[in-house]
Amino acid sequence: MKNKIKPLILIAVLLGIIGVFVVLAPRAVAFVYPIPENEVVFPHDFHAGTLALECQFCHTGAEENRGANVPALEQCMFCHKVAGLENPQAKEVRAAWEAEEPLNWVRQHRLPDHTHFKHEPHITAGFECSTCHGDVAGMKQVVQIKTEKGGDLKMGDCVACHKENGAPAQCSTCHN
Repeated sequence: MKNKIKPLILIAVLLGIIGVFVVLAPRAVAFVYPIPENEVVFPHDFHAGTLALECQFCHTGAEENRGANVPALEQCMFCHKVAGLENPQAKEVRAAWEAEEPLNWVRQHRLPDHTHFKHEPHITAGFECSTCHGDVAGMKQVVQIKTEKGGDLKMGDCVACHKENGAPAQCSTCHN
């Protein structure tokens, strides 16, 4: 009887350790790589979700530039001169505009510096922004994810997508 109990105890201890790791690992990752915070939380769920604004309405450089650019405060003011007058976050945007001070938006999506990525060929090929950025229209706080498989966007996701869609998959396509 004692010999049967020891393996059960060992299994229970191992399951307990695994359980602790599963619960704490995401918090450890968030501690090591915290989600960048902005002065004003931009509610993508409202702008892209409720209002159904196209991504490129705010991220104007996506078709031409490497990055989609973080919108200038002037872009916000196109609407917030007249919209959201009682909204506390919109008031902060207008106050920064009136003080002629920028909002220091912190970029949420970033690829390693040793890669080069252009939005233009992906947009031209008809890919939705959500393919790589996730359901931003459903996010209060945007985080960098890969929607179809969950988790962080990895190089293997890009290589697999290129192969599936007949795009170049040589190293030099994305790396200098």
